[in-house]
Amino acid sequence: MYAILDIETTGGNYGDEGITEIAIYKFDGHEIVDQFASLVNPEKPIQPFVVQLTGINNKMLIKAPKFFEVAKRIIEITEGCVIVAHNAEFDYRMLVQEFSSLGYDYQRESICTVQVAQELLPDEESYNLGKLCKSLGIPIPSRHRATGDAVATVKLFKILLEKDTGKKIINSFQKQLAQKSVKKGLQEFLDSVPATTGVLYLFNEKNQSLYISKSRNMKKKLRQVVTSQVKWAANLTKKIHRVSYEQTGSLLIAEIKEYIEIKAQRPKFVRKRKAIHLKSVLNYKDNRIQINKIALPSRDGLIFFRSDKKAINFLKWLFSNSCQSPDDYIVNNELLQQLADIEHLKHGKSIDELLEEFNFMNGSYILKLRGRTATEHAVLKISNNKVQGYAYIDLKYQVTNSEILNKLLIPLNDDKGIFLNMVHQYIKTRKNIYKYKLV
Repeated sequence: MYAILDIETTGGNYGDEGITEIAIYKFDGHEIVDQFASLVNPEKPIQPFVVQLTGINNKMLIKAPKFFEVAKRIIEITEGCVIVAHNAEFDYRMLVQEFSSLGYDYQRESICTVQVAQELLPDEESYNLGKLCKSLGIPIPSRHRATGDAVATVKLFKILLEKDTGKKIINSFQKQLAQKSVKKGLQEFLDSVPATTGVLYLFNEKNQSLYISKSRNMKKKLRQVVTSQVKWAANLTKKIHRVSYEQTGSLLIAEIKEYIEIKAQRPKFVRKRKAIHLKSVLNYKDNRIQINKIALPSRDGLIFFRSDKKAINFLKWLFSNSCQSPDDYIVNNELLQQLADIEHLKHGKSIDELLEEFNFMNGSYILKLRGRTATEHAVLKISNNKVQGYAYIDLKYQVTNSEILNKLLIPLNDDKGIFLNMVHQYIKTRKNIYKYKLV
């Protein structure tokens, strides 16, 4: 658990500053679960340059609570949490200094997002919060105010956690978390997991991976596992000591992350992925639609299918004026020509325009997917016939801005085309696909 905070002060000499505003957001790694924000009467004047910078003046603080009046709430909301702040050394020092004046020994672990950003985003020109957020497409509604800066730090920290594919941040506190993890019953585990799309992780007492699974509803998935009478599930349930999860918003991203995590963690209980045997490939050449047989899965084509029949079904869904039941037809040149000659297509698009929406081979494209929250969307970048990576972008920013996207992108190694095949399988089951060309 993290307590992400920002503090504004009076300014002045080192050790003589006072807190004028504080904002704390309790963050469980996925979402904000509690928050506290307040102006604070520092009982000393604010330096003029700070008034100009923050807009907080002495008059505003006359009726604000003094630090001792908010101290208990600060202790409560940060209890058991790691303090996270941009330039954490300063914010943490201010808290320790204020609590010390009350005779209280305040101690917490801390993480500085400046230091983490320098490690995970080495190419940034500046690590100033305002400039870094602008570079990453993070809006700051109230710069140099505690609530605005703290909310921006939450969003920055979420990006850093996504970027931290090696789990350096998490692992640095893994021992502490494992020691505090106590099995109190299956219902507590169920209560801790949301009914949202993502990846579910189960661990044993030694913090070893037991089970990893994607799901459209993680709570439902966990309930199915712990209530199952199947032998492997019953054995798994006896060993569960800790449950974790990662929300993805999109089931496609959950599938990709599941594949990566299973390969990396090698859980003791893992259901083997069913092999997908691709036998047909759809191409569009010389103004003709072609469905060709392939001996082995190949990436040389528009989109792949398990059979010619499935390819035709896809084409009939694609075109508004399609043929009759797919069972009445076989793959032949006459049928292909009939499909190719259709002029009135879905959404009034030509064959070239329609098939271009499913052609990821040329140029750079992004596929827009559901985000983890209502204020963001997920995107997959696809270019050079590979899935290059994914990212989560605030709705306020243009999804086609390649400069921002490349900085936020969580890279994927798709040399074997595994993730691209996942994309192909995904788009064949969706009627509304949002795909954009990068600029």
